[in-house]
Amino acid sequence: MTYGQDLTIDERQTISFPALISKHHNATFVNEGRPGGTNQRTVSKVLQNINRYDHMYIQWIETDRFTMYNPKNWHEVNFGRLLGNTTYQNCDYYKVFGKYYYGYWSSILFEFKAFLEQIVMLQSVLALNNQSYLFWCAGIPEWKILICDQTEFIKNLSSKIDISKFDDDMILQQYHEIQNLYKLIDFKKFITPEEFDGAVVFDQFPLGPTKHSLKDGEQYIANQILNLERIHNESI
Repeated sequence: MTYGQDLTIDERQTISFPALISKHHNATFVNEGRPGGTNQRTVSKVLQNINRYDHMYIQWIETDRFTMYNPKNWHEVNFGRLLGNTTYQNCDYYKVFGKYYYGYWSSILFEFKAFLEQIVMLQSVLALNNQSYLFWCAGIPEWKILICDQTEFIKNLSSKIDISKFDDDMILQQYHEIQNLYKLIDFKKFITPEEFDGAVVFDQFPLGPTKHSLKDGEQYIANQILNLERIHNESI
């Protein structure tokens, strides 16, 4: 799941990292990503295309994004914190809803737990259908904040929200729920953010007008994924 937003249409077919990965495998590829895509959308696309492809490369992105559908035309509408959907960004009902959600309902804790649940459930479906795949992440800082020991978890969480509103048992319950979800993940087919975070290209390589990677960044991502996939396969 990727798009190559700052690449031309032709470049997406030749120098985007999925194009480079497919070239390495001497295979054709389908780019199912869209600008401003969400993990919710990714899960839907994988389920819709299960067993359609020989191998799936699946990138997880910001956990606070979500997808809804316009009941008037069934258009897919992706929400992100910047509220930059190209079709609806100037519509009051899009902006007002988004501002209220991110101002009052967004939660680093529960969005991250929902993300872990998505990983666990999707891996179960992929395994059940014998679908070959690889996961990795791009831009999920919550991983390093919330996947840690109990003391560090409380410290990190308190830097993001006011935990004085919650008693110790409530906080520890959240810690243990995250730990339990983490233990359910199959890391043989998951490049963790500790190994590689695709968002590193934003700091290390030239970016296009909308701050997405160009040729050098795409090549770096492809190299990292192929190398780490080889290491993971050797460990199985």
